[in-house]
Amino acid sequence: LGEVVKLWEEIQDLAQQMGTIEGSRRMLREQQDDQARNLKVLGDKGNRDLRAKIEKSLGALSDDLDKLNRRWVELNLQKGEKERRLQMLFKAITFKREEAK
Repeated sequence: LGEVVKLWEEIQDLAQQMGTIEGSRRMLREQQDDQARNLKVLGDKGNRDLRAKIEKSLGALSDDLDKLNRRWVELNLQKGEKERRLQMLFKAITFKREEAK
């Protein structure tokens, strides 16, 4: 049962990390949306320096989001492997009935 408990704790830790990353991903997507709206408000004419700054910021946000997405997927794969292992362990557990004395 020790291995079952250890796996369960590892799964919970991975789920917590994934939750933290999901919050960061949500925040970055909101920032991307804000920057895209800013570009739309500026339009195509003029404000080249500000447009360039916003476009650079959008690129950085996209890079950060890509890194978080990759990490989230890596954690999700690890979590899935551990969940499958845990299911196998649950199936292998047998309980012996004690004989009445």
